[in-house]
Amino acid sequence: MLLCREHGESWAGLTPLTAGDLPYGGFCSWGTSDMHVCGRAIPAKKPSQ
Repeated sequence: MLLCREHGESWAGLTPLTAGDLPYGGFCSWGTSDMHVCGRAIPAKKPSQ
């Protein structure tokens, strides 16, 4: 499960990730029972120059 900062802060015991852990980025998968999903983009690691 991948959560944005807003939705992940109340979930005790989750391991925080950094951009280095997500080389291609992702999307927040938090949702409600009526199928509303956050979908906030979690950015990918920027390539070093």
